[in-house]
Amino acid sequence: MLLPLALSAEWVQHTEETQARGRGAGSCRFCGHAAAGWQERFGVKDGRAGKSKDGTAAACAFCHLVRHIERPEIDREAVLIWSPELTQAALNRIAWRIFEILAAHGLAPDAEAGAAAGEAPARAASLRDELRALSAAAEREAGTCAPSELAEVFLGLRRGREAWSAPPLGGLRLWPLGRLFIDGRDVLPSLLGIQKD
Repeated sequence: MLLPLALSAEWVQHTEETQARGRGAGSCRFCGHAAAGWQERFGVKDGRAGKSKDGTAAACAFCHLVRHIERPEIDREAVLIWSPELTQAALNRIAWRIFEILAAHGLAPDAEAGAAAGEAPARAASLRDELRALSAAAEREAGTCAPSELAEVFLGLRRGREAWSAPPLGGLRLWPLGRLFIDGRDVLPSLLGIQKD
């Protein structure tokens, strides 16, 4: 059973050192992705399925973004979209599959993939672009498609230094753009097995 996944923000410093602490084998407890290359561990309340002996659960890079929309580079890493028919976990699994297909054909997550690249990457890129285009609906429904603006609202509403999670936000979701910045460096290509020049 997967754990609930909601847009949230908290005060943390995002560095390679803090992210590396969760590296290891296993699946993301929020979306089910096989997140062996990179994980972050989150505390979970008692009684939640999938919790480890230390009271934490592993999250993949995309679920980490959902839980940390206060990240300094979040607007380069993700965009808010409006997709009430899909859960956030389902969207994250779709994103992983799209980026994995592109990577398997030697393409970066944001690469244009026409017919010359092959049918599978062309379809993957087309779906990626269709989902990304749902940011216009988020702008219309929520007044913004920038995760950083929502993070400011979240952080302004909560008191103290602990995490604050939003109540259900209708169809508002986070769509990963195929980047994950740690210490100013995009580490997602290495997670996807893409060699950068």
